[in-house]
Amino acid sequence: MESIVTHGAPTAGVTPRNAPGGPDRRGQLPALLCVPFAGGSEDSFTALRVRLKGHAMVTTACYPGRGRRSSEVRPRSLEEMVAEVDAEMDCIDRPTVLLGYSMGAIVAYEVTLKRERENKRRVSHLVVLASRAPRDFKVNALIEVGGDREFAEAIARQGALPASVLANPLVLGMCLPTLRGDLEACRSYEPSLSKIHCPITMIGGDSDPLAPVSELARWTSYTNEKAECHVVPGGHFFLKRNLDDIVGIIRGRLNDCEYQEDISIC
Repeated sequence: MESIVTHGAPTAGVTPRNAPGGPDRRGQLPALLCVPFAGGSEDSFTALRVRLKGHAMVTTACYPGRGRRSSEVRPRSLEEMVAEVDAEMDCIDRPTVLLGYSMGAIVAYEVTLKRERENKRRVSHLVVLASRAPRDFKVNALIEVGGDREFAEAIARQGALPASVLANPLVLGMCLPTLRGDLEACRSYEPSLSKIHCPITMIGGDSDPLAPVSELARWTSYTNEKAECHVVPGGHFFLKRNLDDIVGIIRGRLNDCEYQEDISIC
């Protein structure tokens, strides 16, 4: 695995977990909250959850309109998605690494920024996979494609829809409404463009047409802390192919998190 490492300011404002006078969190695992890509679900990170058992409390954000919340109305904007993930993080009582995949990375960034602005318990580390930086995140060209088949083929050409899904009419019919709905929700997104106060780790595929390495690396300008970029073999969906490497990277971030204590009160 090739790594590109860029160094920002050293991490500041961090207190050891068991510093004198602080709460004793010995034995408490840090949390990993995963935010899925467009059309994704709670099942999108099952492999990570299995591999990180014993290292983190792993949960996946579940938006209305899918999975266990299928009877609810889908989010109509990215801001509504941000509010949903922010509310899920409110329920977590420990240092948290926030991981976002593709569209989920944009949501995760905005959640991180929102919590800092509102003086809530902060995100300890942001991990972004397969995503352009916020100012480069555009979906209009994909949304404007007409019928379902044309839409699906356009998404597949960009690497954002696995060939196995495109070839299976039943699966395609189930996932298209959610995928199109998520992209529609992002149409009006206006990035905040502000720097966050936690480290960012970027992971991208070396042949990803949606988030080329040169675009992925622009995330470095969105933090006042350390930024690190890892490049793995693959296109937009590279997680399974590189699971060992990615689990290793995430465990490193969780270990950092384990020795940190939030200074903000939730």
